[in-house]
Amino acid sequence: MRAWILSVICIPLAATAQYPSFELGGLARGVSDVGFLTAEDTIARDVNVESHAIYDLALRGKITAKAEIYTELRLGTNLALFDTSASYAQVRRVLLSGQLTPRWNYEIGDIDVVGTPFTIWNSNTEGAVQESALFSQWRQLQNYENFSESNSWRLRGAKFEGNWLMKNGGEVKTSNFVSRVQASDEVLRPDVVLVGSTLSWERSNILAAVRVLDFATLGKTIPDGRGSHVANLGGEVKWKGEEWHLHAELGGSTATSLDMDGVPKDSNSPTKGGYWHVSSQFDLGASWNALISARSVSDEYMAPAAQTKRLVFDAAPSSFSQIGNGTWARPLSQGDLLTAPYIPRGSRPWNRAIQRELMTFDPRYGTASPYGLATPNRRGLEMELEHGNAEEPWSVVARLFALQDLTPEGSVARRNYVGYAIAGHFDLATLWTGNRSLKMQGGWQSQAVQRPEILLDPVDFTSTVFDLGVDWALGENIQLGYGAKRISSQGLEYIAVRDINFEVIGFERTTLDVTDMLHACGVTWKINDRTELTTQWQKWLLRDALQGHDGSISKVLFLFQSKF
Repeated sequence: MRAWILSVICIPLAATAQYPSFELGGLARGVSDVGFLTAEDTIARDVNVESHAIYDLALRGKITAKAEIYTELRLGTNLALFDTSASYAQVRRVLLSGQLTPRWNYEIGDIDVVGTPFTIWNSNTEGAVQESALFSQWRQLQNYENFSESNSWRLRGAKFEGNWLMKNGGEVKTSNFVSRVQASDEVLRPDVVLVGSTLSWERSNILAAVRVLDFATLGKTIPDGRGSHVANLGGEVKWKGEEWHLHAELGGSTATSLDMDGVPKDSNSPTKGGYWHVSSQFDLGASWNALISARSVSDEYMAPAAQTKRLVFDAAPSSFSQIGNGTWARPLSQGDLLTAPYIPRGSRPWNRAIQRELMTFDPRYGTASPYGLATPNRRGLEMELEHGNAEEPWSVVARLFALQDLTPEGSVARRNYVGYAIAGHFDLATLWTGNRSLKMQGGWQSQAVQRPEILLDPVDFTSTVFDLGVDWALGENIQLGYGAKRISSQGLEYIAVRDINFEVIGFERTTLDVTDMLHACGVTWKINDRTELTTQWQKWLLRDALQGHDGSISKVLFLFQSKF
């Protein structure tokens, strides 16, 4: 069985005195994954049969009033091989925290770092609008294995936080961290550290904050090395009224110029870029609210920590053969977002590196905002209308955006980006009496980019995502689920190639006509308050019209979860 942990539930077991005291908790997961190929398949030629069992244990110990230790230990085994060499143990997290003084707290070890949408941030996951519980289950596992959840990154380092109450009723807070992102080999690879600091003031319904971030390469850690920096400075203001909120953010970046080998240039002219972002939210009645925002991000703006939950697309999933029928080296497709496995001691295709430059992205998920708000060379408006939440009988959210390049890329004309999305849910149980609920959810998302041309082929590229999910509670302990997903992209686009200084040095012509269709059916049995079993069947169909490849793969998956 293949297994992961999404969260840790700590249950007190024993306490002999006030100090020390310990809590033990965790979550055991087991997944059996069996893959089947159809006769007409042209994208893979192997049948996958894997089974892993993993037990994640969390131990929290309060040593003194000023010291608390937290650790996560992973124990695993490959049940397909009945020998001790298939078993292993890994330390997932170690964190020492406590209170230095009444105003200062500290964390040392695997810390969680949060920033703004223009610094340390994870943009919306690609290939999802409001997907079913069966699909989102696997996406959450991937996010956890990537050490990123919501807008937090887990880094190894130290963090110090302080707060002071002012006489006028306001509160001043500060948060500072330092992390060693890359260790030096003392020969060719220098040390790289990420340092950040935030200072904020909050009073009643007003908040103001200043943030500094530095991605520093310490060249002195290797012979004849020279250091370089990518620094960000930003400010933020929030105001909350009775019926509407205002949020404004602006900042910029500066960086050391590097040559082709990554060595700082003698004539150091920093690369500079800036951004601003203003948004306002209005309450429209009891359950409706609207959001309107505008942003502008220059083409040279650099945010080394603006990574996403995107795949590394030059890798291949180990669940399928990279070469199908001996003729086609298949790259990662949209379906791999949900079907690529986690191998405890092997390589994973998920990105975890925080680096100086932007990571590569796949245009099949759209080119309007591949890095979220931190995408450089964008300006435009965005509007959103929302009603209700997940706890209410129904909810809906509609989003529309229109963006444009600030600077033309490879042409005198600018690209125009237009996108929309609508998603929501409806509980059909409101139409009848009884305890059996039937909940439907889903959404549609589309974005298009166009650029008229006379001498070149015009840019005309569209990508869409469709999600549908149905969950039917047959009783208190049994729930049936169904999920459908369609991801497609068609058209022509020119992808800008940037060097390490963020300057555009070329373009890659991309022409696609690819469609993924995924279906999932499953049943969840809640054995007791802490244990549940999910069995689901997935079918994945891929069609690449330009290369003439079609494929269909079916998978049966068993997921067992037990909290303790």
